[in-house]
Amino acid sequence: MIDALLAQDIVNRMKHIIQQELNFFSTEGIIIASTDPSRIGQQNHQGAQFVLEANQAIVIEYDDQYKGAKQGINLPVAIDHQMVGVIGITGKKEEVSQYGEIIKEMTEVLILNNMAKEVVYNRRNAHSHILTIIQDNDSAENQRSLDMVYGIWYRHRQSVLHGHCWPPTE
Repeated sequence: MIDALLAQDIVNRMKHIIQQELNFFSTEGIIIASTDPSRIGQQNHQGAQFVLEANQAIVIEYDDQYKGAKQGINLPVAIDHQMVGVIGITGKKEEVSQYGEIIKEMTEVLILNNMAKEVVYNRRNAHSHILTIIQDNDSAENQRSLDMVYGIWYRHRQSVLHGHCWPPTE
C-alpha cells in the first residue's frame, strides 16, 4: 500500500509540471491524495474501480459518466507487476490524454525511488542496532536478539594474540 503522504507529494509535484488536478487512489478505490483537498477520502469512484479491476487506463468523457468520477483519465500504477494504486488526471480528454503515460511512469519512478530510500534507511538502522548490541554488552538477551532478528549468532570473546614476527627484527 502506498503511503498517503508519498501519494500527496507525487500529485503535488505532477500538478506543478502539468497544471492539471490529480488524484491518487488506493487499491481500494479511495482517493488518498489529491490536488483538490475536497476530494481526499472520497470512495466509490467507479472509474478508479474499473481501472483496478481491468488493470487498464480509462478515459472519462464527462463528469459522472462513472459514479463519483470527473472528466479525465485514470491509469493503473504498478510496481513489479503488482497494482499499487491508480493515478487520475482531471480535465478534458484533449488536454490530459497527452500526459497520461508520462504521469503514470513518473509516479512509478517516484514510488520506486521512495522504496529504495526506505531500504537504505532500514539497512542503516539495522547496522546501527547490531553495532549497539555488540558494543553495549554481551548478555544472553542481546545474543538472542541478534540471532532472532538478524539471523546473526554472535558471541563476544576477549582474546589475546601472541605471536612472533618473521623474519626477526633487530
